[in-house]
Amino acid sequence: MKIQRAILAVGALVALQFPASAQDFYLDMAVHYGNNVVSTLSNDIHSAGIRSTMRQQQRISRQRTNRQAPPRQTSKTSSPQRTAPKPVPTSGPSRPPAVVSPVLTFGSSPEVSARVIDDMVATLSGALVQGVSEKEFRQALESGQLQRKFTKLLKDVDYSDRNLADVMAAQLVISWQIGTQTPFYGDAATFRPVRDKMRQALHSQAWVGRLSDQQKQQLGETIALGTMLILERYEHAISTKNMGEKQQASQDAVDYVKTSLGVDLRTLTLTPNGFIPR
Repeated sequence: MKIQRAILAVGALVALQFPASAQDFYLDMAVHYGNNVVSTLSNDIHSAGIRSTMRQQQRISRQRTNRQAPPRQTSKTSSPQRTAPKPVPTSGPSRPPAVVSPVLTFGSSPEVSARVIDDMVATLSGALVQGVSEKEFRQALESGQLQRKFTKLLKDVDYSDRNLADVMAAQLVISWQIGTQTPFYGDAATFRPVRDKMRQALHSQAWVGRLSDQQKQQLGETIALGTMLILERYEHAISTKNMGEKQQASQDAVDYVKTSLGVDLRTLTLTPNGFIPR
């Protein structure tokens, strides 16, 4: 099964507008996340807020008129020029990484990872395209393909997939490129300010310190899989020249970030000092 075409929609359409100033932009996102997503965590560490917003998008997607699932691919298709966001390693000497607080980092429990996959399958089983079974979707997630790709994307730009702030910063960077349909440019140095400012913002939030290691892993891996499913769909749309699917994946990225981080990607500009709202 091609993971790139398995999902009809993964975004989250219902969101609250959260005004952000240039000075407090990252802090605003951290506060919004704590108020609107983390506060819904249940005692068994399932991210109910993320699940509910995804389900809302699925309901809206199914209601769209005259919508057809993308055609099933029978052979691998590749595009000679891939414009999907692809972080690349920096070529010059790198700066020392920002100080990493243990408050932001989390471990790697196989049991938690299994719960994340169970949750994702339960949430998105109703959004699979025709011809793709829930079993096939589960097998694709359990293969680790998306997780390994996410880890590599983060490593290439000096991010860590075991740091909640880095995962959220990566969600912002990857989704911004998809949501604005901006081809990747720059090197690792371009994205370090986003990472560093997100680390500072999250470290200042009391709700982060109240999360257990398992809860941080649950959130981090859920964000990672959600982001990667949208990225895979976007890349598949580019390689198959499916403009409708490309546009929908772009909208999914906008909706997903708007719900979780409270910001409209289309209002952001990437500068040498990180993202700033226009």
